[in-house]
Amino acid sequence: MVTHLAKITVTSAGTRVRATSTQADPNRRIVCQAFMVQADPSNTGLGAAGDSTVAYSTRAGIWGIIGAPSGTTIVPAFVAKHNAAPGPFNLADLYLDASADAQSFIISYVA
Repeated sequence: MVTHLAKITVTSAGTRVRATSTQADPNRRIVCQAFMVQADPSNTGLGAAGDSTVAYSTRAGIWGIIGAPSGTTIVPAFVAKHNAAPGPFNLADLYLDASADAQSFIISYVA
């Protein structure tokens, strides 16, 4: 079953935001088999998903780039999945950055 984690907004480009920052305990492990980070349809800039060093401007720590929506019905997303090991991802280790201010991303996962 797919679970919605959060809508995360990168308020200032270059200031990474932890995917679990809206949770009661942002440090709590949320392990999952797969996750998706989708651009909010109102975004005008690009996003970057990665580890605690993620920086869109330098490309450091990036696992994937999330494109800006283009007005089509397809909204860009970054998806990671692993079929060989149970629960290989911890969403508390996922961070987001963006190329422009006020970019939002929707995070969903499969436990």
